[in-house]
Amino acid sequence: MILWAGLVLYASTSVGSSPRTGSLLETFVRWLFPDGDFTQIIRGFNIAMRKVAHALQFFILALLIWRGVRVKPPLQRSDRFLAGGILAFSALIAALSEGIQTLSPTRGPSVMDFFIDMAGAILAIALIFLWKRRSDRCDQVPLSEANPASPAEDEKNTAAS
Repeated sequence: MILWAGLVLYASTSVGSSPRTGSLLETFVRWLFPDGDFTQIIRGFNIAMRKVAHALQFFILALLIWRGVRVKPPLQRSDRFLAGGILAFSALIAALSEGIQTLSPTRGPSVMDFFIDMAGAILAIALIFLWKRRSDRCDQVPLSEANPASPAEDEKNTAAS
């Protein structure tokens, strides 16, 4: 989790700048289609890919924190507290990430990116809570109700009695 947070912050430097990621993408597309002019498409795709990467980084960060702290399914009151802590930590890393970008000549901070980062973390927490609620319900269903016998088996059991 700490390693991932460090990687997120490292990507906030000029290493993760748009010209760098765009040039990688452009090189790949030009290798695939040497005769095409896809400049506008590449630029638009690069922007979209970078926004998805923002959300994905923080989605993964939230999952790693949750996994590092909580393992067992029953949803508890402390899980809501943990979710709040994860969101607070994600907000801190997102703010640091945007702050680091002010120090890079090829990057710039963006409030929109901060909210995209937080959306990734919120989505991860929401999916975790949905999964845990589903797990809790499955654990509470008695085995006889979860896997009812077929009518033929019921007849055999009745006839044997």
